[in-house]
Amino acid sequence: MPIPIVKAKKADQEKQPEAEQESWGDRGRRTLFFGKCPEEIKDKDIYNHYYELGDADGNRGTPIETIKWQKDNGKRRGYGFVVFKTVELRHKALEMPPPKVGGRRL
Repeated sequence: MPIPIVKAKKADQEKQPEAEQESWGDRGRRTLFFGKCPEEIKDKDIYNHYYELGDADGNRGTPIETIKWQKDNGKRRGYGFVVFKTVELRHKALEMPPPKVGGRRL
């Protein structure tokens, strides 16, 4: 017996407020993936590397909103994501050389 295909109702798809939908799209454009991370990496290593970019207003400060690490049993799995405060700050970060931690580039 074939399994019936159920389409989501348009009302269900639009439950999320428009402002929230935009922020998730913007968040994706502000995110940078990091791989090949050593276990000993700390958040401060990433914050310190990008500190010179400044904050969203061009003042001294961190351009980073959050750092998310993938973990397995409490240990980092070697990759993570950095969310910058603005899309422009992420673009500037991509122009910089990648951070070097524990003798290897991320």
